[in-house]
Amino acid sequence: MRKTISLFFCLFLIITVQSQVSKTVNTNSPGTLSTILTTDELNNITNLTVKGKIDARDFVTLRDKMPSLTVLDLSNDTIVAFTGLNGTYTSTGNIAYPSNELPQYAFCINSNNGSYLYDKTNLTSIILPFSLTSIGKYAFGLCKVLTTVTIGEAVTSIGEKAFVNCSSLLTATIPNSVSNLGAGAFSNCTGLTDITIGNSVNSIGNETFDNCTSLKSIIIPNSVKSIGNYAFIFCNELTSVTIGNSVTSIGIQAFYQCVKLQSVVIPNSVVTIGNIAFNKCSSLTDVSIGNSVQALPIGVFEDCYSLTNLTIGTSVTSIGLSAFENCILSDLTIPNSVTTIGENAFYRCFGMTNLSIGNSVTTIGKNAFAYCGGLTDLTIPNSVTSIGGAAFYGCINLKNFKISNAVDYISDGLFASCTSLTNITIPNAIKSIGIRSFCDCTGLIDFTIPNSVTTIGDFAFSNCSALKRVIIPSSVVKIGDQAFSYCSALKSIYNYASTPIDLMPSTYVFYFYCTDIGTLYVPNGSKSAYQSAYLWEKFQNIVEITTALPSINQSNINVTTGNGTLTLSNAEIGDKVEIYAVSGLKIKEYYIEKSQTDIALMTGIYILRIGNYSSKVIIH
Repeated sequence: MRKTISLFFCLFLIITVQSQVSKTVNTNSPGTLSTILTTDELNNITNLTVKGKIDARDFVTLRDKMPSLTVLDLSNDTIVAFTGLNGTYTSTGNIAYPSNELPQYAFCINSNNGSYLYDKTNLTSIILPFSLTSIGKYAFGLCKVLTTVTIGEAVTSIGEKAFVNCSSLLTATIPNSVSNLGAGAFSNCTGLTDITIGNSVNSIGNETFDNCTSLKSIIIPNSVKSIGNYAFIFCNELTSVTIGNSVTSIGIQAFYQCVKLQSVVIPNSVVTIGNIAFNKCSSLTDVSIGNSVQALPIGVFEDCYSLTNLTIGTSVTSIGLSAFENCILSDLTIPNSVTTIGENAFYRCFGMTNLSIGNSVTTIGKNAFAYCGGLTDLTIPNSVTSIGGAAFYGCINLKNFKISNAVDYISDGLFASCTSLTNITIPNAIKSIGIRSFCDCTGLIDFTIPNSVTTIGDFAFSNCSALKRVIIPSSVVKIGDQAFSYCSALKSIYNYASTPIDLMPSTYVFYFYCTDIGTLYVPNGSKSAYQSAYLWEKFQNIVEITTALPSINQSNINVTTGNGTLTLSNAEIGDKVEIYAVSGLKIKEYYIEKSQTDIALMTGIYILRIGNYSSKVIIH
């Protein structure tokens, strides 16, 4: 049996050796290679070494007339200049081919109109001339079986798409002599696993390594100043990238959908990053953005589903549309340099639990933090003048929120579906509460509308099913459609307008439950007007009030003080506790969670308010 196997192996070696036809030729006169070789040699040579001088016409011979050629050694060749119609590029006019340049389309052929490429070679290995200084565009385009290329140290330029679609090329070394790396030079080299970029390359052009789906790591040397658009797009196996400290710009979609990339450090040299540059890098967990970047553009890290740790540089002034949409994120500090947070900037960042917004931010866009379900407490700095619609929509764990004193409008859907929201501080600058602003805030229990508000939008408090009391100041002149619909626990509505607000333009303002179980408190002497006003007359209980505060109820609440502590007992669970200084400034706010509550206060005189109860207290 062993003898049989050995015999077959020997026969295999003999057949393999016999199938390889090698030859060395000298070409003293450029353009004559096709005449030096016989027809039989042209058809059957597999390994060829050429010495002497050749030009673009000889590359036509190598490409189109030698179908068996697989290994080519041009190391001792010199490529001379040629101008004419018979070179490697299909054209109706004369083409100039420079000396010491591997001709454009040397080993692939373009269609007559230049729109298609054709693979014309079985070349697997090539050693380029030592004297070569540049590689022309599309030189090895569609050489699908090419595995090895040896580039000499004299080469300074690699042309556009020089190795495009060389799908069997496994490794490549760009020598230190190369300064220019053309657009798409290694595009779609799907077998390329390792690339070494020399330390003289000054830029990585557009699409240079586009769709190199096997490339695992890349070190961008300090010589590189720019990374072009789509440079590493769809490099699905890329896990590590080191960006040199001379890079100033990263192009559009430069690392788009590098799904295994795990971390990125953007050095301080980088000033600009293009749209969607790292979009859909779904394994990316850590990102550090240098201190020279000025803007984080549209979708730059969108759909980086694993991104947890983010450091934003201190020069960033704007965070663009969907910049970090669908990232996990945990703790986030937005630096003081930032002035604008764009629409959907942090949309669906579910893991965000702590958020600090810098004191230079003036604008927060629509849906900016919508569905950030981990947020619990947030203070908007006084620099903010505008908050877009639904900016905090669906932040289901958000409990405490303080709005900037500079904001004058609560936008549409701003806190809609914030089901845990119980404590919100609204400044007196607010003039309007937008459509569905607090819709489905099922944790709200008590709400006092500031006396600066003139308009309450449609569905503003719809389905706030735990809301027990709302105070509407006399400044309000318009209440929208179903503003308080489905507020099934609403027992007390205080309306301080002596003349009933005209609800004729709206429908079902207090639809479902409110008018049946709630008591409407109105100013002294206005009861009859409310009893005859449209929709207001639906309330079964209308009570006149004579003071600015709701009537005092001394019932079962016990208040004791001592040792700097205010103790409350027998108050209703869920009632809001408000403590004011004698100047009228609110200094504390709580919600009753158990039968006895202890509140630490400094020595002084305070006004205490709990639901319908108010009293003066003295702390010793």
